[in-house]
Formats: sequence, structure tokens, C-alpha cells
Amino acid sequence: MNNIMDKVFKEICLYDDDFIKRTKQVDNAILEKLSTYNPKETNIDELKDMLFSVSLTAEQVGFEYGAYFATKLLLELYEN
Repeated sequence: MNNIMDKVFKEICLYDDDFIKRTKQVDNAILEKLSTYNPKETNIDELKDMLFSVSLTAEQVGFEYGAYFATKLLLELYEN
């Protein structure tokens, strides 16, 4: 099953306009967090907070895209 999901992701999702837009949201969150990062002044707790924040953003975007894709699939199945 994992192989099928991997193929769906690589063949369909990576080229979807909405997926590309959502991926840019994660990229922007990473760039925003990195803009305040100074390795000489940032302690480990601040670094952890930055990484967890980016991880949470990625999880949220992944969830939203999964819900979008599932809804789109259900609508297409319903229409047929």
C-alpha cells in the first residue's frame, strides 16, 4: 500500500497547482524562521522552537492537502 501512495504522490500530487502553492507556504515558513536564526546567539531551546514551528506548519499543510484531495476524490466518485 505504501508503494501505491508513493506513486500517487510522485505522479499526481507533485504537479497539482494547489500542492505547489501549499508547498510554498512551508518553504516561506522555513525561510521566515531562518531569517531570525543566528547560530552564535540562538540557544538550543530557541532552535527547538523554530524547528517545531516549521514541523507544525508542514503537518498542517499536509493535513489540509490530504483533506482537499480526499474531498476531491469523493466528489468525483459521487459524480460518476
